[in-house]
Amino acid sequence: MANLFINAAELAKPGLTGAVPVIAEITLVRFHGVTEKTRATVGGVYNIVFTLAVRDAGTGAVLEPAREIEADLAAPGGTAALLLEREGQTEVVRVTDFLSYVLVKELGGLAR
Repeated sequence: MANLFINAAELAKPGLTGAVPVIAEITLVRFHGVTEKTRATVGGVYNIVFTLAVRDAGTGAVLEPAREIEADLAAPGGTAALLLEREGQTEVVRVTDFLSYVLVKELGGLAR
């Protein structure tokens, strides 16, 4: 799970344009995915809950105390899931891109 957030944070960097360098501290609270059976049939929802705190990179001072963020992403099922997979939109790619978007939005960056 850590790699999903690390990769998402790297993708989010260009969308973050603040003047103060910061450290985003992320703690995963819950990740609920979908089983292969669910993905092959009806689909579902990736339910991702994490806390986000922001610190000044230079001083370590808390700029924004930890707050909980709930991010839900639809998980298509059946034919839709297969088509996305064929286009390179694997579960990992979709969740990573989604988390990147959420981080940019939550950190006040420009929407991509």
